[in-house]
Formats: sequence, structure tokens, C-alpha cells
Amino acid sequence: MEFFPPGVLPDQSGLVLHEAGFLSENDWWNFPNTLSPFWRLYYNSRPGHKVVFPDAEYELNSSHVVIIPDHQLFHSVGQGPVPHWWMTFQVARRLHPMQKIPICLRPRLGGAALVATVVPLFHGHRHGRP
Repeated sequence: MEFFPPGVLPDQSGLVLHEAGFLSENDWWNFPNTLSPFWRLYYNSRPGHKVVFPDAEYELNSSHVVIIPDHQLFHSVGQGPVPHWWMTFQVARRLHPMQKIPICLRPRLGGAALVATVVPLFHGHRHGRP
């Protein structure tokens, strides 16, 4: 689902949501050399996919939410069928230069409840294969 076209300035909240999606069995998630103009948020409830940066790899699983700021080069790697949740967005502020990328956050009950509420809205979208 797309919300605002690229280039829209954030409103007073400082946040513009461009896209949110969920695939219950994303069985093909291979996107080399991703350099996005948007921030990205990824959460998988089971392991099987990862994001690869020049200096490290980060598995997507239920222990953390991965947030990747805009203009960061990375590779998306995964072939096993796993539940995959994502969002692309822009924020009005920049990260502190010392912030480690990607940002890995432990999901809290509120976040897990939000995902559980939104996931059924995407019923019928199972696979990510092009």
C-alpha cells in the first residue's frame, strides 16, 4: 500500500509514510545494492532473511526491528518462506553522525500488538516473488 508520493514534505509530525506491507510467506527477498531515498523498517517473526552491510550482517527475526536510514547501501538476502513486514518512510530530522546503522530495536508489547492488528489487513498477499 502506498500512502504519499515521493517528494512530499513531512507534515507537522515530521514523518511521511510512503509504503507499508506484509507478506505471510515471503519466499524470495533478494535485492542487491539497495540504496533507497527512504528510511526502511523491517520485522520478521521468524528467521530466514537478512540485511547485509559492508561491515556486518543482520538477521531479521522476532528479537528485533531493523531500521535503515535513507541513502545507506545494503543487500537484502533471503529465500525461505517467512512472514515479512516492512515500511518505507521519511523523517524531517537527520541521525546523529555517531548512530550505528542499522538501528536494531527490541520490539515492545505495543509494537507487537500493532503488527498483529495490521497484518490481517494484508490477507491474500502471501508471496514476494516477482
